[in-house]
Amino acid sequence: MIATFDIMILVFVLICAIAAISVKDLLSAVMILGAYSFFMCLLWSEMGAVDVAFTEASVSAGIGTVIYGSVDMPDWGDPHSPASLHVSPRYIEKTMEETATPNMVTSVLADYRGYDTLGETTVIFTAGISCILILRERKRRKKRKINPKNPTNHV
Repeated sequence: MIATFDIMILVFVLICAIAAISVKDLLSAVMILGAYSFFMCLLWSEMGAVDVAFTEASVSAGIGTVIYGSVDMPDWGDPHSPASLHVSPRYIEKTMEETATPNMVTSVLADYRGYDTLGETTVIFTAGISCILILRERKRRKKRKINPKNPTNHV
């Protein structure tokens, strides 16, 4: 018996396949095929083929989308790329004057983008503390022993 969930995934797969064939823009087709791969990953998981689902997710949706999605990016080290023409010259020319920091990377991370760096550090710190608290609670649960005569009381 086919479940409603399976039919919904199959409909999404068909819609994505038709849409990917119909669009004229390469980037749009790649993004639609990324969604197609995601739905196929769900379908493989639903059928119990988890190894195929992982492969679908990592290769098709992951690597394929990134490779084709980055076609329009400038070449590595291109001095005429937007990033090289926008703020980089200002950082290079004004770092010592504005920040009194001889290392440009340090000045960008700590001075020019200080709030971004603070936010990223806060997220990483919060994730680390959360992991520690989860692991501590798990360790506490293992240490507890249940009294066989009265399950509500601990030994």
